[in-house]
Amino acid sequence: MVVLENAKITQVLGKGNYLDYLANHFAQATNFYAVCHPSSPNYLSMTNGRSLQCGTDNHTVYSEQNIANELTKKGHSWMAYSESMPKACDLSNVGEYVVRHDPFLSYADIVNNATLCDRHIVNSSAFNSSVSSGRLDSFSFYTPNLYDDGHTPASVSDASKWLQGFLSPILNHTGRYSSSTERSLVNHTAFIVLFDESDTNDVTGYSAGGTTIAGGHVFLTVVSSYSKGLKYTANATDYNLESTVEWLFNTTGDGGHDGTAAFPSMSSLFDFSSNGY
Repeated sequence: MVVLENAKITQVLGKGNYLDYLANHFAQATNFYAVCHPSSPNYLSMTNGRSLQCGTDNHTVYSEQNIANELTKKGHSWMAYSESMPKACDLSNVGEYVVRHDPFLSYADIVNNATLCDRHIVNSSAFNSSVSSGRLDSFSFYTPNLYDDGHTPASVSDASKWLQGFLSPILNHTGRYSSSTERSLVNHTAFIVLFDESDTNDVTGYSAGGTTIAGGHVFLTVVSSYSKGLKYTANATDYNLESTVEWLFNTTGDGGHDGTAAFPSMSSLFDFSSNGY
């Protein structure tokens, strides 16, 4: 899962960029909405199914169940990779690295366990070696730095160019990603790319299960050998995204809005009868 920053869907689609290419060739959730503003609560809601701090970007540590708990209970491995992170499990904002964009640093069961935190939340440089060695964890959350994610003063165009440089070699099996081991790994990996929220203060959204969604209409694509030319057209949000991860890994919900009838998985973004890029 790769999260980019602060753009409404009309700023992304139809621009002839790499993001546009991915949406046209792979799968897209066409009516996907962020939960609220600003950024931080959306990162939290997509990993714990709750709306914890709409209105603030402060880094807060919560004693909440989260997707990492669920994956671990089912025996699945997970990692969080952050670009420009000075050291593993770093809780200080430094340069282009900000703590609030890595949601796993907001869960007490992770940050209060130094060994666990240092093992699972690392600089993004470790991602490349993991892929090229064929040992990528079951679930990975990848946080670009403040420039590569398109955050102001960077733009959607900057984020799209970064994503192309990051993802294209992996998908095309070039350079360090050309081995047969890596090919097999990538052919069974889904890359979920989305924006955290719209860049406006609009209240566009919908109400489902008594929960109002008001973070703006944003972009989400699923890039995988099982996700070619597919669409999910129903209204969806971060809660549906976590439900989708839970569906993929057959985990139970963590007690938030995820896994409920109001926020089902976006399973139509996948067709497992197809295979191979």
